[in-house]
Amino acid sequence: MIRLLIFLTLLSTALAQPGQFIVDKEKPDAILGYVNGKPITQSQFQYIILSSDPGVRDALKNKPEEFLRYYGFMDKLMDLAIKDQINLKEPYRTRLMMVTNQILSEAAMQEHEYADVVSQTDQEEYFKTHIDKYSEARVKLIYISFSDTVTELKARQKIIELAARAKKGDDFVELVKEFSEDEESKKKDGDFVIKKSDGIPDHIKTAVFALKNGQTTEPIKLPNGYYLFHLKELSVKSYKDVKDEIFTEIKQERKSAWLNTIRSSVDVRAPETVKGK
Repeated sequence: MIRLLIFLTLLSTALAQPGQFIVDKEKPDAILGYVNGKPITQSQFQYIILSSDPGVRDALKNKPEEFLRYYGFMDKLMDLAIKDQINLKEPYRTRLMMVTNQILSEAAMQEHEYADVVSQTDQEEYFKTHIDKYSEARVKLIYISFSDTVTELKARQKIIELAARAKKGDDFVELVKEFSEDEESKKKDGDFVIKKSDGIPDHIKTAVFALKNGQTTEPIKLPNGYYLFHLKELSVKSYKDVKDEIFTEIKQERKSAWLNTIRSSVDVRAPETVKGK
């Protein structure tokens, strides 16, 4: 808000200046103009715009001369502050330190991101070593719930009966529609996808991925009920289909590892634990 008020004051008192200020992004090293005797290149001008207060930036859109005048005024004020050593007084000193920390920490992360090159070999190797993430089973399921010992016995009897009917050749979709209590999958005729990388119990994944197309598992008990899984198709996504996803995952994993290394090196101690203090 203060910056915007400064700009509005400048705008209302600005005098016409001779010459033209032509913005040309195609010539980054060309000088756009001089501010307080210092040259401002086309690229510097763009960075100044991007770093300015959004309100000022919007108000000065397509007005390079006014923008330079605003920047020059702020530059003059900064020189006065440094001359009077205001930058060494609190709370300004700490505020400057925190702003610098923020800018440079973000810059460090961005530069690390740019420097971290993920090659095709890296992606292919990741695909081979994480193939389980891209292996999936398309199944249909039936769920029969229970809440106590009595209802568990009834649920077990029902699921055994349904398993026998499925193996005998009864239409699994019809069994789903008539008996399954999992409303979400029931709306999709029992459709469900299980990936080897999913965080579901291992004994379910072991049973499902041991099936052949068209086969049904034995009843599987979980704390909330019994399940039957009928395999429709086992598949592994191709490298071509997931290479972009792999690129993103590698970048994210490397970034997280790098940040965790830095985070673990942070030293924070109480005064009495530091010798000589």
